[in-house]
Amino acid sequence: MLKIVGYHKRTWPFGPATLQEAAAHFDVKGLSVAGSYSLHTEYAAGCRQFRNTALNALGAITAAHQRGIPQLWKSKEWANQFAAFVIELTQEAMPPEVIEIHPPFNDYCPSFSDLILRYKAFESEIARVYPSSLIVIENRHGTRYTGGKFLVSRREDLLALTDLLDATDLSLNLCLDVPQLFSAHFGPAPRTEDDIDRVLTPLMECRHRITSVHMWGKKRNKRGGMQAHYGTLDTWLGPELKRHLLRRLHELLDDDRTRYFVPEVNGSQSDMDALAKDMIEAGFTFC
Repeated sequence: MLKIVGYHKRTWPFGPATLQEAAAHFDVKGLSVAGSYSLHTEYAAGCRQFRNTALNALGAITAAHQRGIPQLWKSKEWANQFAAFVIELTQEAMPPEVIEIHPPFNDYCPSFSDLILRYKAFESEIARVYPSSLIVIENRHGTRYTGGKFLVSRREDLLALTDLLDATDLSLNLCLDVPQLFSAHFGPAPRTEDDIDRVLTPLMECRHRITSVHMWGKKRNKRGGMQAHYGTLDTWLGPELKRHLLRRLHELLDDDRTRYFVPEVNGSQSDMDALAKDMIEAGFTFC
């Protein structure tokens, strides 16, 4: 069962979303949400000006960047200030149901142990203020940052992080962004069913930590490259690979647990409708 998280202005065609994604990057003017929400924090894809007023006294965050691109989890002090930022940003709203965080780059945070040492202070402070909020970390691929790569990006990263988390008392879980995962392994798209199997099948070992899922399509732009978050699964993979991907994903998530689902479609409503239809036909159920 997948619990729909409303994304931007697109409507999920098979029932209303019970919570909404709320932007919480470092340039957001303020939290704009009514009701339950999933807080989508800074993801370090490109440059920021660090304009949010909640950052005014948080020097460890505003100083941690490479030519404006945020360096997430740069230090323990950064993690403490990031908790303060989240709490300040959300103080006039209800507690976030989900807080989605993103990984550091491996040039300054080279190991999962380094990440955990910095992260645990963040979780402790968030749990004190928002004890019912769920924290998830998304696998990331795609940034203008140079000199390092996202620490959590590929299949083996998710498995290794899970092994480390299972040896702790931390409650951090995984947000599986499916297209980004395949981009990290194969570039624009997987080419064969075996490509899909080699990435998804091993994740059975960490599915107990997968609490949120992102899905979206891609399509060719005018220059021939793939444009993320636009188009459908057909324009990304073609009908046969699409069906195989969804079949394997359904097998991975078919364990009687309810997970959050964010349909990250920036294209047309017809793109959203196509994604919903494909997933329903693959056997997914939604609430």
